Amino acid sequence: MIFKPKKQVLAYSVEGIAHRKNRNIFFSFLSAIRYPLSAVSLIFLFSTFTLAQEAPSSGELTTKSWIAHGKRDIEATNKYTQECIDLYKKQADKEQASLTALPKNKKEIEAVQALNDVATCYFIQAESLMRRQKDVQAKKIFKVIMDKYSYGQAWDPRGWFWSLRLAAEQSIKKIETGSIEVTTKKKVSQLATKLVLSDSGKEDLVDYTKYGEFQDAGTKDYKYIVTNQEGLIAAVGEGVYPNNIAVRRDPIFKQVIKDKRLEGDVWDFLYSPDQEAAFVKWTTSSEPQGVKLFCTGLILERAGLVTQAIKCYYSILVHFPGSYGWTYWHTPWYVGQAAIAKINFLLRRNPQLGYKLEGAKVDILNGFDNDISNDTAIANPGKFVKIDLAQEAAKVKPSAASVGIKKEVGHGKVRLVQYENDDWQLLVDDQPYIIKGITYAPTKVGQSPDEGTLGNWMEEDFNKNGKIDGPFDAFVDKNKNNIQDADEPAVGDFKLMQDMGVNTIRLYHHPLKVNKELMRDMYKTYGIRVIMGDFLGKYAIGSGAAWNPGTDYNNQEHKKNMIASVTKMVNEFKDEPYILFWLLGNENVYGYACNANEQPEVYFKFVNEVAKIIKSIDPQHPVAICNGDILFLDKFGKNAPDIDIFGINAYRGDYGFGAFWGQVKEQAGKPALITEFGCPSYAEGKSADEAEQMQAQYHLGSWEDIENNLAFNGSAGNALGGVVFEWLDEWWKAYEPAIHDVKGLWAGPFPDGYMHEEWLGFAGQGDGKQSPFLRQLRKVYYMYQKKWK
Repeated sequence: MIFKPKKQVLAYSVEGIAHRKNRNIFFSFLSAIRYPLSAVSLIFLFSTFTLAQEAPSSGELTTKSWIAHGKRDIEATNKYTQECIDLYKKQADKEQASLTALPKNKKEIEAVQALNDVATCYFIQAESLMRRQKDVQAKKIFKVIMDKYSYGQAWDPRGWFWSLRLAAEQSIKKIETGSIEVTTKKKVSQLATKLVLSDSGKEDLVDYTKYGEFQDAGTKDYKYIVTNQEGLIAAVGEGVYPNNIAVRRDPIFKQVIKDKRLEGDVWDFLYSPDQEAAFVKWTTSSEPQGVKLFCTGLILERAGLVTQAIKCYYSILVHFPGSYGWTYWHTPWYVGQAAIAKINFLLRRNPQLGYKLEGAKVDILNGFDNDISNDTAIANPGKFVKIDLAQEAAKVKPSAASVGIKKEVGHGKVRLVQYENDDWQLLVDDQPYIIKGITYAPTKVGQSPDEGTLGNWMEEDFNKNGKIDGPFDAFVDKNKNNIQDADEPAVGDFKLMQDMGVNTIRLYHHPLKVNKELMRDMYKTYGIRVIMGDFLGKYAIGSGAAWNPGTDYNNQEHKKNMIASVTKMVNEFKDEPYILFWLLGNENVYGYACNANEQPEVYFKFVNEVAKIIKSIDPQHPVAICNGDILFLDKFGKNAPDIDIFGINAYRGDYGFGAFWGQVKEQAGKPALITEFGCPSYAEGKSADEAEQMQAQYHLGSWEDIENNLAFNGSAGNALGGVVFEWLDEWWKAYEPAIHDVKGLWAGPFPDGYMHEEWLGFAGQGDGKQSPFLRQLRKVYYMYQKKWK
């Protein structure tokens, strides 16, 4: 993930993202949750104010306003928004006057809730007017927000607050220009340079035993004592700790200063094409040493200086194994663990180096929550071992035939097997089944939950030929001319996915109706199975709770409702031939309309209770959980023994998933699954062809990591496969459903450092005019076709 200091991340989350307008309409909830596969794929507003018992709170009135606006009920919209404004305007004015800057964190923002709700109600009024082409009146109200309530903010469950002032500015821009698209001005040098080092050190992979002493490796007291500083500096070369001098002697140092190419924030240099400036900026920065070394390694890697990059990553393990940064989502990012993953990734990709890293491990005790104050690092930097490629290739791997079975989970045609070597496999009809899954949600361009216009893809037939559009009528625009030529017949997405090697999709049984006949045909004709899920109270779905405060896993009524929802799912689908297994939740531990983030032990105990109920009804299919990465993994391991598969949604980078597999093995003893991962095919400053290649390479690294951790492949042995995100670009995610938006929605480990959510598809929709039928297949499609077929 991205690893910015916490202070900077908060600034990004409020100001860097807030200008991206979110027209959240609560009524769009039922449409939005058909895209549940990530916390970032749900758009609707909720108020953080508890509903008052005696009189309507500002939050209650704001929620009603959004619902009315979503239903296009103008009379109710005006009634509720004006009531909120009349009741709470004086308090909102006081809260606005008390501020001198935009509040930066949730606590500060919620402390001025009247301000937030009054500003939101003004915004809804203006949106309602704009929707009816009453632009002059709309602009007046938008300007009220800008002038009088500039510090008001609203929450987007994608994970950030958005500024109503900036949203109002964008709405005015749309009235005046027809679009809210913003041209981003580059903040740092964009001169394309190729980094060449003047001092790459005297050793390729440094033998640290010559320059110091490793003490207490594998314990919390580990440290490396340098005894020959001068020799170590000479060995590592520039950019690698402790050599902080060589870069200043490098000719490029004086040149980038002379050319004024170092102006700007260090984080904006991380993905700059000016490799020289980026290298100098980072190696001379004041960022924490572990973070600085990792980012320097990324720059060296992109420059093709693989050995020097490995030296950077390894120096983290030697000197700073317990260092940490912060992800965009305010969760700790442990640099040492990522450094090991990076080294292993680069050694796999560069077998000609002839080395492997042996014995390296960094464990963070208490490292599965968001509190770093109680963390303890147990570190062993390991060592590089020379390998003979021919001997490695000649090694005979164990197999199911040569290793006895230790345990079987399940009694039907779908079951899990753990072997004596502790490796796991999913078996279907007694054959190993690697999950080659994809998220499938073929959204028509122009549809949006913000407008309440999303439909159910399992029912849509826009050309009225009696067939479901995406699955059966999609065609491949081979020459990318945005029309269907005579040699481009309709083949359908199901056939295209089958040809790619897809064998699984992920689906939730609620709130939209599942087309059973369609699913049966998908399985019978194309061999694609379904992981069927229940949200288990996430987004308040299935619990009967109001969005605020959301599902409470201590509440007996909520639990009763969720159990009824799951029971209904299992009874309805357990005999369907396409069911692979059951899935509970969707990143519930992140919170958002549920309290699993606040009471994870209570949540996981309930999950376990539900798993037992499922198995009492259907012993034929395993039960999995969808977690938010490894948050609270330790608590899961202690409280949910009846869950069979631990799944996570994770976006970690092109090297895969790092320590995840081993952590699941150690903390829970379960097989593991990546329930969602992906990368956009857009990168700022890159051509479409270059960006597609970057997307394919990201996925290749991710899938290779999954492969390396399958049973009998020599690593953790507990990987079951993965579900990639996603089949088709969805144009609504950046709030302008008729525009293929290129805005970066959040910072992350992607080709240009940002997540472009409208570009995650393995297929694009061209110019959108032939949606929902046209498909332009990207390089990542053919990469997976090669790997999966």
